[in-house]
Amino acid sequence: MHRGNQLSSTFALRYERFPFISPSYDVVNLRVGFSNERWGVNVYAENLFDENYYSGAYEKAFYSGVYVEPSVRSFGVNFSYRFGADR
Repeated sequence: MHRGNQLSSTFALRYERFPFISPSYDVVNLRVGFSNERWGVNVYAENLFDENYYSGAYEKAFYSGVYVEPSVRSFGVNFSYRFGADR
């Protein structure tokens, strides 16, 4: 996935610099799975190559300064099972 640079906060209208302008970035997400009528399993990786990016900047109430949410890499497995499915 590619995301171009963006305004990460309305403060970017006044301050045209970091962290109010988020630079562009590329992220690779991967999902593989199998399912049938009764069950399913999916394996996933988000931000597979651990790209460093942030997508927003904001001020927290009653705290000073601007906060950015950093990127994270995550892996997981989802299982599903249907009860009462027709055989």
